[in-house]
Amino acid sequence: MGVLGGLFVLGGTTTRANSTGALTGALVGAAVMFGLWKFTAVNGYLYTACGITT
Repeated sequence: MGVLGGLFVLGGTTTRANSTGALTGALVGAAVMFGLWKFTAVNGYLYTACGITT
């Protein structure tokens, strides 16, 4: 949900976004969420917030 939420916020707050930037942001957000899941002891409730922020 974090990546999709981030895309929603991006579309709702800016008109300068394009498909390349949105896809890049989604992939980076997913990679950050995966890294948090695998390599840290972050509480699961923070994954979504970190994905949206990224």
